[in-house]
Amino acid sequence: MDAASWAAIVGPITTLLGGLGGYGLAGRNDDARDRRTVAREESARRAALADRLEEDRHAFQRDTLLELQDELQRLARATTRILLQDERTVKESDRLYQLPEGLSDEEFQIFTAVRRLWVRVLDPELQKAVEGFVDACSRAVFPRPGEIRMRFSPGYVGNRHV
Repeated sequence: MDAASWAAIVGPITTLLGGLGGYGLAGRNDDARDRRTVAREESARRAALADRLEEDRHAFQRDTLLELQDELQRLARATTRILLQDERTVKESDRLYQLPEGLSDEEFQIFTAVRRLWVRVLDPELQKAVEGFVDACSRAVFPRPGEIRMRFSPGYVGNRHV
């Protein structure tokens, strides 16, 4: 076979093989580009989800703290009402009696609501502060054995009752 025939046969075959090879390489490059695009989109979705979860967590904590603030204010008011009722009772009869209907139940419901919200607080310092406030309100209304309940009760002198 002479060179012209040989070139006539090999030329179209190499062109065909070169085209098929180029087509195959282009396909591989497209697949790699698609995988990179999918990976970027997946990463962006994960980042967006993390941002949304952080925003939701922040909103939940904010709502919890606002609700806790309202309940603590209700607790302070209810504790004051109980102490004022006890003061009136002591001044009138020198004894303590049961609280008026509903006041003790309201105090219990508020304590329960505060405890429910308190466990949701993430900041440990704030948890301790709330716990201290609730404990102070609780001890003002329900003193522990040996503690003084009210400073205005008859016979109160300094740090003890006489």
